[in-house]
Amino acid sequence: MAEYGSMYLVSGLAAILFFGGWNGPIPIFGPDALNWAYQPGQVGWTWLGFAACCAGLVNMMLKAVVGVTVMMWVRWTLPRLRIDQVLTTCLKYCVPLAAACFVGAMLWQLLEAPSLNDLAPVKGGKAAVRETWISDRAKESEHPAKAVTKEVSFEQSPGGTL
Repeated sequence: MAEYGSMYLVSGLAAILFFGGWNGPIPIFGPDALNWAYQPGQVGWTWLGFAACCAGLVNMMLKAVVGVTVMMWVRWTLPRLRIDQVLTTCLKYCVPLAAACFVGAMLWQLLEAPSLNDLAPVKGGKAAVRETWISDRAKESEHPAKAVTKEVSFEQSPGGTL
């Protein structure tokens, strides 16, 4: 039972991250859709708002159930591999492919080959920041913070301890 619970948890997380979470394919419950469930500036509780929340919950649960169904379908359809087959495949194909990709990336950086970032060059070389909100914040704080020094005095107590 714990395995099915884990499958449902992973499917729910995938539904939230990749499949829109509680939003449906037809946006009739959202605040930007038709504004029939949530009026702008509305604070109180309404039946339409409750219905919209329930519909979102049902939509989220259906997406998670579809994810569990797909996981079970894949597990039941594909053949089960023995551990020696998995290890042999990993050692014969995956490790050499990963090593080749790693060496290729090192050579690419060493030879300074052109990349997609060269299509949109940035002032200041390769180490420049492309995110404008970071560079704008750096321009705003051109004045370095003044060092705040506080004089602290330690008095020795009669017992000899601080």
